[in-house]
Amino acid sequence: MAIGRVAGALIVGLFCLMQGNPAGAQTLEDRGYRVEFQRGQSSATIQDRVTGAERVIYRLTASAGQTLEVKLSSNTRLVEFLLYGPSAWPNGRPLATSSIVGALVPELNRYVGRISASGDYRIVIRHLREVPSTGLQSAFRLDLAITGAADGGVTTQLPGDTPVGGEPAYWRVTGLPSGDRLNMRSGPGTSYGIVDQLAQGEVVRNRGCTTVAGTRWCQVSRENGARATGWVSARYLVASSAPTPGPGEGATQLPGDATVGGTVFNATGNLPCLIGNRERQCRFGVVRRGNGNASLYVNLPSGIQRRIEFEGGRAVSSNAQGGVHAEFTGRGSSIVYIGTTERFTVMDAILFGG
Repeated sequence: MAIGRVAGALIVGLFCLMQGNPAGAQTLEDRGYRVEFQRGQSSATIQDRVTGAERVIYRLTASAGQTLEVKLSSNTRLVEFLLYGPSAWPNGRPLATSSIVGALVPELNRYVGRISASGDYRIVIRHLREVPSTGLQSAFRLDLAITGAADGGVTTQLPGDTPVGGEPAYWRVTGLPSGDRLNMRSGPGTSYGIVDQLAQGEVVRNRGCTTVAGTRWCQVSRENGARATGWVSARYLVASSAPTPGPGEGATQLPGDATVGGTVFNATGNLPCLIGNRERQCRFGVVRRGNGNASLYVNLPSGIQRRIEFEGGRAVSSNAQGGVHAEFTGRGSSIVYIGTTERFTVMDAILFGG
């Protein structure tokens, strides 16, 4: 079956998967398509139909740090979608089922969520399982959007020197009533939980903006060592220059530990890393907060930025899906393992200064 109308995307290739059925039943084929947005576009609309018990599968690539929005509508209202992450397909659990409202599904058949891992995501369109679908055909419309900047890009230059989508690299919080703080939410809307709050005049990095239900929302993050990233209403943001690190933020408690000129980092350089099966040198920047507490930013060859959090000189977390494990070498360094594909050798001097 040929795909229906498409706006804003290229549908590349068609793959078919045989779908198992009980003995005596007709064998159906799943239809699968890869979706690539047209140059300069960040959204697309696809119109097609699903018949009986078949599944229509759309595959698209997204990067960690971006926001994916999926919206489905149909003429029968008997259709749902399942969203699978890169490591979950085909036998794992979906990230979301559009017929079940939750944190990432604020309303039926609509998903909005921040991408935590780069790779291929699959959107599976099917009839509701509790509805007899023999001979049933439903026309549907699928709206897709990927917004925001991918995690990455921090080197010895100031993070975010390049504006996002023509917008400023940094925002300053303004227009708040006296004594109020701006809520930072886990997604672009007031239905999402509050993850942090921003003060009047605070400067944050722009991770990209999107419009939801007529309201403009921007994904932002602090630059000076704080871990929070979230969404805020754009009505309280104005363009700003880069933030100046304050006490306990961009500078360590150790005397004389200044930042590298033009950056928020206390040190920059290269460190030994193993990505996949290849050893190399990876560019890094570190924000030290004293006593071995630090945020280490490492640029990976893929363009993704790995952020590793240290407490007391020991790696405790990262922005990767894989777990973090650290071993002290006894030679003034530690080896940090993230999942099974990344290894970094981090000198104590990077974390403690000196």
